[in-house]
Amino acid sequence: MKNKYMLKISLLSVSLLMGTAAAINGNIPALADAFINIPLSLVEMISTLPSLFLMISVLISTTIAKKIGYKRTIAIGIALVAVAGFIPVVVNNFYIILVSRAIFGFGIGLFNSLVVALVNYFYDDEQRSKMFGFQSAFEGMGGLAVTFISGQLLNISWNASFLAYMIAFPILVLFITFVPKVSTDKITEKNKSQIFQERQNTKEDFPLMVLGYVGAIFFIAIFFMLSGIKVAGVMQAVGYGETSSGSFVIMMIGIGGMIGGFLFSKVLRFCKEYTITLGLSLLTIAMYIIAIATSILPTLFAGILIGIAFRFILPYFIDKINNSQLSNPGLATSLLLVGYNLGIAISPYGAIFLETICIFRGPSAIFYMNAIVFLIMTCISFFVMLVFHSQKCA
Repeated sequence: MKNKYMLKISLLSVSLLMGTAAAINGNIPALADAFINIPLSLVEMISTLPSLFLMISVLISTTIAKKIGYKRTIAIGIALVAVAGFIPVVVNNFYIILVSRAIFGFGIGLFNSLVVALVNYFYDDEQRSKMFGFQSAFEGMGGLAVTFISGQLLNISWNASFLAYMIAFPILVLFITFVPKVSTDKITEKNKSQIFQERQNTKEDFPLMVLGYVGAIFFIAIFFMLSGIKVAGVMQAVGYGETSSGSFVIMMIGIGGMIGGFLFSKVLRFCKEYTITLGLSLLTIAMYIIAIATSILPTLFAGILIGIAFRFILPYFIDKINNSQLSNPGLATSLLLVGYNLGIAISPYGAIFLETICIFRGPSAIFYMNAIVFLIMTCISFFVMLVFHSQKCA
């Protein structure tokens, strides 16, 4: 019983690292001051570079795992995160730090989808759905904790702020100690067993389904990220906050993410296919609240809604993929995560697009447009799920 408990804790602890790449985004001004001769656009790559290399390693992680094993691949990824996270603490060369951020993102990509594969192997049915929800909650929790710790350490120096990433070392020890080595043949055999069972009751075109999920999470991520990119500027322009006030909203998104992750399995059991519609509805409401807000409290509440909503949406897609008849759910999960990270990476261009077609005026105009975008997505998802449900019942 104890080993089962520690297995669960060890797998979930790895998820704490998944949302930490952006934890030092608030340190960019301090880094810009420290490296005054480096162009600001290059300094800002410290924030975006991990996502680019994460996408690369996510795509090749399953191939690597089949050659050297899932546990070893994940352990290497955690070790890379730990070492790359520590390098800026002791190094003052900007270009070495930039390389370390690339390695950091590559490390996260190595274990991002493979941990999902291990959860898929060790757990079944409702327990598996619960674990996907918990993973999502722990991801939000990790991002929130590292962001807070990094911000406090920034008072010492910008180098010290990177000490927040030292959380990766005990996580590596936990994972190596309590997660058993599983052969790739056993994972493949488990997948084949699931495929056989699912094929008794389904006629869906699952490759097409995966492409649909990847496309959906790509567009959702683009407009979801606008809440983090634009909220501080809107608060300042409306007159009820300063630039730094946006960090409180981001913290609320993290808290909402934890709540949403822990509630996910219960919501999925009750709402089933309409879980995605519920998540998009909450995003619509949250963006509208920010658009009409004239004080900080409604905006903080909207931040909580945004976090809850997204932690219904991403785990929903992961759960559907890993409860499907796919012969390679690991690759499908990897493609989903690539779509998610690509959407986040180009989110600033989504903001430019909305500003170009905006039919509203004023500082909050982009959030009115964002609310409309999510309302359209909500309607589309409702009708798609309605058609899917009617075909399933026919």
